[in-house]
Amino acid sequence: VSLMLVELAAATSLHNSMLGSIMSAPMKFFDQTPIGRVLNRFSNDQDALDLTLPRTLNQLYACALRVMGTIMVICTVSPSFLFATVPISYLYWRTKELYSKTQRELKRIESTAKSPLYSHFGETIA
Repeated sequence: VSLMLVELAAATSLHNSMLGSIMSAPMKFFDQTPIGRVLNRFSNDQDALDLTLPRTLNQLYACALRVMGTIMVICTVSPSFLFATVPISYLYWRTKELYSKTQRELKRIESTAKSPLYSHFGETIA
């Protein structure tokens, strides 16, 4: 319950901050930035906080507990496994870093590709 309240407060804070930034932006910003890009950014960020983040945190907690439990059992049975955990952890970290950079770039490309669709949708409704 407390996690949901924190997520709600974060979503409200993000929305208010983004709305304040948009409302105080100069007219030049709106001339250069298509409305679809602004709508896309709002919807993606709110979706991430409202839907994706809670599910991801829940999976993270469950997976972390399983991994720690498994490592503790293996280390209890075979203490020499402790020496192998350092290189394995390093390889995992390097793989995660490589994946994170690629994922960020793919998200940027996806956002850029969706912007014209949101612009068209906004202009059709207006």
